[in-house]
Amino acid sequence: MPSTNSTGALISLLVVVGLLAAPARAEPLGGRDASEHLYLTYCSACHGTDGKGGGALAKLLEVEPTDLTKFSAANGGIFPFRSVLRAIDGRMTVRAHGDAAMPVWGKVFAPPADASMREQLEAYGRMFLITFYLESIQEPAPSE
Repeated sequence: MPSTNSTGALISLLVVVGLLAAPARAEPLGGRDASEHLYLTYCSACHGTDGKGGGALAKLLEVEPTDLTKFSAANGGIFPFRSVLRAIDGRMTVRAHGDAAMPVWGKVFAPPADASMREQLEAYGRMFLITFYLESIQEPAPSE
């Protein structure tokens, strides 16, 4: 019997694969290019094109943007996929993103209450792709 983590990972994979196979209406989804494109579109203005927090708007913000390349290093070498996804979708409040009811990109990523299953999957697919991209740019913990 698969573990809960394995089951969750399998469901996540199936959602993303399903989105990649379906024709997209808003913007194409698929592969690293799509995940990087989504990151650059929605995240880089604050977090920088390299994810280190030095985006064009960083100096104008009240709260310094997080270095998104350090999540794995801060978590014993394991990327905290679920926590990162929860920060993106608003379930985990990130002070700089606003409250959980309306994170900065809430209207872009969160499907409306009356959304069809397809619209819900597309919205979560975008969030998964950004999370996968963030996992791909993680830096190793510094040697002591």
